Amino acid sequence: MHVNHSSNSTPPRRPVGSFSQMAGVGSGWCNPHSGWDGSGNPCLLALPVVEAAAPWIGSDLPENSRRRIKDGVGGERMEAAVPAEGTGGRCRLPASWALYMLCSGFSEFFSGVFINQYRFNFPAFIALCQALLTIVVLQLLRQAGLLKIQPYLLESGEIFLLPSICSGFHSILTLWAVTSSNSIVFTFIQRFTPLATLVFLETFNLKKRISFSNAFLVLLVTSCSIFAGLQIFNDEVVVYIYGLLNLLFKSTYLPLIQKICEDHKKSVVDVYYTCTINSCPLLLVYCLLHPDTPQIFPSGSWSSLIFLGFFCLVLLLGSLLNFLVFLCTLLSSALTMNMVEVAKTNILMLRNIVTHEWTFSLPLLTSLLISISGAGIYVYKNSRQINTGTRKCATEMTI
Repeated sequence: MHVNHSSNSTPPRRPVGSFSQMAGVGSGWCNPHSGWDGSGNPCLLALPVVEAAAPWIGSDLPENSRRRIKDGVGGERMEAAVPAEGTGGRCRLPASWALYMLCSGFSEFFSGVFINQYRFNFPAFIALCQALLTIVVLQLLRQAGLLKIQPYLLESGEIFLLPSICSGFHSILTLWAVTSSNSIVFTFIQRFTPLATLVFLETFNLKKRISFSNAFLVLLVTSCSIFAGLQIFNDEVVVYIYGLLNLLFKSTYLPLIQKICEDHKKSVVDVYYTCTINSCPLLLVYCLLHPDTPQIFPSGSWSSLIFLGFFCLVLLLGSLLNFLVFLCTLLSSALTMNMVEVAKTNILMLRNIVTHEWTFSLPLLTSLLISISGAGIYVYKNSRQINTGTRKCATEMTI
């Protein structure tokens, strides 16, 4: 007896029209139940059209990284989607840079006003108070359940010991530059920081190598920034020594942190917390050994609420600024962080030229514009590489 299975095993086919765009291969007919077309080829669906038919998928996955998978014949047979970096991830780095620039400007302004107004020239004591305030605030946030911090371990402290020492001395020298009126050459020496950081990054042999184009941008920005800052210096020898030491510390501790975090996966808060605890004994010993320490309390107007308000504001802004330096460094790189620092210095000089506080000259203006533009291009390229790397990591995932 002849049995016709066509009505049972093969459901009626229908023309798909635009639905044929969803088929990986085959003719214009597709069996949606069996997944085969009239030519015996698989009728595989690509996800973009499914998203168009089901918009709720797009709402669940606002950003998708799609991976094309090759079939045995060699053609593309499907397209899968995995979640990638969302809008929040893309905005995290620009928001961090914007917050850093804002906090840096406020911190420099209020520190200068407080130190020069009250003649409170004790940078080591201010740095120690900032470190202690940071530890107290982080512990309070941890006890309140608002922040998750790993407890301090001697092993972690030993790993981050060298960058903590460099960071502590860098904080002292930076605050000393604010207290000193003759620190022009100190600021000029800091223009070499990107080039020095590039040398240290190559020495540390990081996993992420610096391309030739990025190295050229660093050299261009540093050269133009140095040319723009050239002038006749009449500072004392000690200023040159402090400037060179600060250049060494600044171009060392950020690459070290970047290198250590490549080998030991830790959050920004954990790294900042560990380095701050490490730097406290160093700052305390330095304060105790400094000959000006006995003058700290007699020099301060501790009974004045205005003095205490300015002092607390300087501590808060300094602690927040130090954290943002760590955050921006680990989100981007140590070299990018120092390139932004140089760009900030050149922008301030450009503002002085515009407001006629600085003598105008065409070579000076050209050098400033080239340096600022080069730093901007470098930061943009670095951000693009970070976003591309994140999407690439998401694409390698399969579903």
